[in-house]
Amino acid sequence: MRSLHKYSEYLIFSVGVNLTVIPSSNVDVNQSVTLLCDISPEPPFLFAIFRLQNPASTLCLLEPNNGGCKNTTDPCRIQYNASCPSDTKYSIQVYVPSNWNGVSVICQSLFDDSNSVTFFVKGTVIRFKFPIVIRVG
Repeated sequence: MRSLHKYSEYLIFSVGVNLTVIPSSNVDVNQSVTLLCDISPEPPFLFAIFRLQNPASTLCLLEPNNGGCKNTTDPCRIQYNASCPSDTKYSIQVYVPSNWNGVSVICQSLFDDSNSVTFFVKGTVIRFKFPIVIRVG
């Protein structure tokens, strides 16, 4: 999808941000997955942010630096094995806990958000965002 953004006095066109979960978002409790964020090379982006949407929290902020990540915090480097192999590809590895069942994750750049990916953790109960009343009898 192509979007239009106004930044300062310039109009910037971007073709988007794509988030992929490898091997899948349908996982076992504590299964390791890789979140891969592909960002359009135009305009050049300065960083990528991996975020949980429900509940809202930031997992990692990554800045590319000649095939590595610069200014990356220890939790991102150590806990999530952060990688910035190019200016357009970013990745982290996470172990999916049971409380991530039904939780969505996105990748953000300066101008765009990626598609949302929702985790389905096997053997857990789905959390609903609204009250459900079940009548028996």
